[in-house]
Amino acid sequence: MKYIAFVILTNLALISFSQKNKGGEKNHNSKELDLKKDFNISGKSVIKKSKQVALTKVALHFKKITNNQVYVGKGNDKVSASAWAILEGVSDQTFQSIADEFYKRLNDKLKAEGLAITDWNTVTSAKNFDKVNDKQIKKHWSNKNIGLINVYTANEGPHCKQVIGNPGIWSAYAKLGKELKSNPIALDIIIDFARFDLKMKQSGYYFRTTSANSNVYPQISIEKFSGANGFNTISTNLTAVGKYGEASIITMKKNIYFEDEFAQSIDSHSGKLPESMQKKISFGTNLTTGTFVINVDEEAYKTAVLNALDTYTDYMIAQIKLIRK
Repeated sequence: MKYIAFVILTNLALISFSQKNKGGEKNHNSKELDLKKDFNISGKSVIKKSKQVALTKVALHFKKITNNQVYVGKGNDKVSASAWAILEGVSDQTFQSIADEFYKRLNDKLKAEGLAITDWNTVTSAKNFDKVNDKQIKKHWSNKNIGLINVYTANEGPHCKQVIGNPGIWSAYAKLGKELKSNPIALDIIIDFARFDLKMKQSGYYFRTTSANSNVYPQISIEKFSGANGFNTISTNLTAVGKYGEASIITMKKNIYFEDEFAQSIDSHSGKLPESMQKKISFGTNLTTGTFVINVDEEAYKTAVLNALDTYTDYMIAQIKLIRK
């Protein structure tokens, strides 16, 4: 009979977060994506024919706790290792101000494309806006796959399920758009603040040693999806809905990474899980290298995120131009 004993060795290391450490992860580009290869577009007719739009949901999904996992071994011998990072130094007021400022900038860029914009007060005053309001879901959620995400919506509007995979919300948006004589637009954008260099290896046979070490790099990114599984999956997307419930949906195939500096200092806690994650359910053998606490300059963080959102918007405008030409 084969007996295997695991000896877990972990190490949490901090690498300087200078510009030379920035850039995309393997198989990802830093900032620059290909308009044809790096995006998915489902249904073009709504965007192509639209003359007037209403920004009905602009939801920014801010990661406040983020993580990364790697695996070694197979079957019963499979082991995972994780590293965690916590964002410190950003107030709820700043997160909300980012969402509100982004809404204004997006409005201006859509207007510059020749689209008429239905203003927010008109949207919320519509009789059928209640049908959208009734579809609200919670604005914060967490698990051990993704960490902790808080959602802030522009103008503190309702946060509804994304249109992708949720036909029930299509009808609510369609009825609102029909009343407003405008195509509702809904956005979900996932914003992360760190990436990791996490390595793991196993050695030995009867007495197996598993070791892992991790480094962290403070870095703003627009993530293509939340990292959660099943019904909790959220994709970064721009969706325009027609009066019959038809939709044009633009999603990303890759993350976008940015190089703006915003971190002031980093504290590391070897072998420790973030407190809010300690009671979450976990399956299998998992070792935690530890947690980094990234203390940020609040204004620098706000500027970095708005710059990232401007870049994302530029990609969306470029896609809209291609569809409408």
